[in-house]
Amino acid sequence: MQSLKNILFKEALFLMFFSMVSVAIKAQLADTLQPYSAYWFIDELLEWDVSKDADAIYNRSFTSLATKYYNPDFKVNSHARANEAKVEVLPIFAPTSSNPSQGSLVKDYYAFTYWQYCDLMVYWGGSSYEGMIVAPPAPVIDAAHRNGVPVYGTVFFPPMAYGGKREWVSQFVQHKDGIFPVADKLIEVAKYFGFDGWFINQETGKKGEVEQDFALAKAMQEFMIYYKKHSDLSIQWYDAMLNDGTVNWQHEINDRNQMFFQSGDTLVSDQMFLDFRYNSENLRRTKKKVEKLGRNIYDVYGGIDVQNNGYETEIGYTYPQGANFNVLFPEGESHAASLAFYVPSWTFSSAKNIYDFYQRESRFWVGEKGNPAKTETSHNWKGVAYYVPAKTAVTKKPFVTNFCTGHGEKYFRNGEDVTSVHWRNGWNNLSLQDIQPTWRWVVESEKLSIGYDFTDAYNGGNCLEIKGYSNENDIIPLFGTRLDVTNSTVLRIGCKKLSHSDVNLLLTFENGKEKIIPIYESNGEEWCLDSFNIGNYEDQKLCRIALMLGKGQNHHVRIGQLSVIDRVSSLPSVSGFSIEEKAEIKHGVLNMRVKWERLNQDVFYYRIYKINANGQKSFLGGTTSNACFLPMVPKRKDEKLTLAIEAVGMDYVLSPFSLLEVE
Repeated sequence: MQSLKNILFKEALFLMFFSMVSVAIKAQLADTLQPYSAYWFIDELLEWDVSKDADAIYNRSFTSLATKYYNPDFKVNSHARANEAKVEVLPIFAPTSSNPSQGSLVKDYYAFTYWQYCDLMVYWGGSSYEGMIVAPPAPVIDAAHRNGVPVYGTVFFPPMAYGGKREWVSQFVQHKDGIFPVADKLIEVAKYFGFDGWFINQETGKKGEVEQDFALAKAMQEFMIYYKKHSDLSIQWYDAMLNDGTVNWQHEINDRNQMFFQSGDTLVSDQMFLDFRYNSENLRRTKKKVEKLGRNIYDVYGGIDVQNNGYETEIGYTYPQGANFNVLFPEGESHAASLAFYVPSWTFSSAKNIYDFYQRESRFWVGEKGNPAKTETSHNWKGVAYYVPAKTAVTKKPFVTNFCTGHGEKYFRNGEDVTSVHWRNGWNNLSLQDIQPTWRWVVESEKLSIGYDFTDAYNGGNCLEIKGYSNENDIIPLFGTRLDVTNSTVLRIGCKKLSHSDVNLLLTFENGKEKIIPIYESNGEEWCLDSFNIGNYEDQKLCRIALMLGKGQNHHVRIGQLSVIDRVSSLPSVSGFSIEEKAEIKHGVLNMRVKWERLNQDVFYYRIYKINANGQKSFLGGTTSNACFLPMVPKRKDEKLTLAIEAVGMDYVLSPFSLLEVE
């Protein structure tokens, strides 16, 4: 990004050092069996063969892209404008190299959960020291797709000042007899790993004669047309390279860069990312140009750089001092273009701990009051919910959530703590993340709080906790839904009601009818599971699930699972469970790679455990793929080590365990 030009020299040196250290660390850990997410230089990509890539299967996602839906009947913020601007995020989850494929044993991780405001994610990465082509790891793809958000990998040609080489651009667009081998490889990679397209950021400046540069620009355009013709994948182009092959940011679409967006009747790229210095006049001219090309202005994304200051970024000033919210979203008018946040993962990188991270995420997305319905504030940053409404991915049954955010201090299975003894620093794995509530949090009572509890869970690393005094008849909307109801539809809830108070679920159907379901007190600290048939609303659509709390009462309830299903399925046990490789990384501790055969039906994910001598289980890992890396497996000398695998169905039905004895 052009923002690199504004990084202080010492910061640039730090980025270079960090990249080189990452490569060194990976080399040192090569004998631990740890698989890493994929990245390449162009020559490496051209030589890539999935059958020879031992890590490839660990980077593969099998989660299909969910459908998102917006219901205007449940718009909580009157200022937000629907069906206009889209929102894109380009976060930094991890360094390009040394990024574990299936999570890691640390809870402090950028576990993004505000998918309801997001329409597209670019997995940002790449450097001249590690590799400039970066594929998103499976956990990010899984979480995004589960929430209805497409994910792109990144192709980054850095400026020459940061190690970019013009020959890399020529190598990228090489072709013969109408075939672009790098485009074919990008298609192969995305199809195999299961993501949706590529973001191309070509910032390597002009070198050589102008005539040759024109040819290079033309080759780049033909590359993208070839890519689109030979796949159903998407592509986003970053405004930098021009029709003469030079690099000069336009901050708009005009005659000098439109060739990378649209060529006559031919779509060249699905979206264009405008660099950060655009103004109202740039967007006015862009809209005129885009309409003339027969395209939608909301295929154009105006970048806002929040890498350094997050929600403390000034509003209404030109880059680099501030963000162009007022340009993108003029008050009282239609949105001028879509929005792209560059490095919104500032909320994590600037946080003191996991709880501070969630506070920062909330303020970034829904404003300083933590309520998407109350975004009016004297602070410049009002939150994304002020501009765009939330969409839901709860559009298909079965729907099950355990509220797991994809990381935590412990791991629970059906209410039992099954944390492995060596997981002292917690864990992260976004493949295990559930769909989160659509609105977080619309609460009227000032003394009532709702949020995540990382000390308890039903499945995963956290549950939902509601605690405090309700001085209003609080109706707290949780999930927007679009679910058909049949005569066999059942709602299930797993909770711990720890207070003598009135706590109910409030269901709203498309015809306006409502159903109240009481949440009963649980037996002390035990999880209580209840099922309620809602089949008498057959042929209706369930549109919203909310909490309804009694007025003038103190409440304390934890919700660990919520589901809407038609019938309970059954799953066979997993077959072919075997060890691919194992290594003792220190005395009494193993790392393992295990694999199995995928079931012939949809599976939420697979989970692997160690069966301890007392018969209890210790969780070792989970994935949507059919191979899993198991870190830090304890094994005493002469101990008979038994592993167990279960498949978790889309309705959260569990398969019988398949066991594996380890010599």
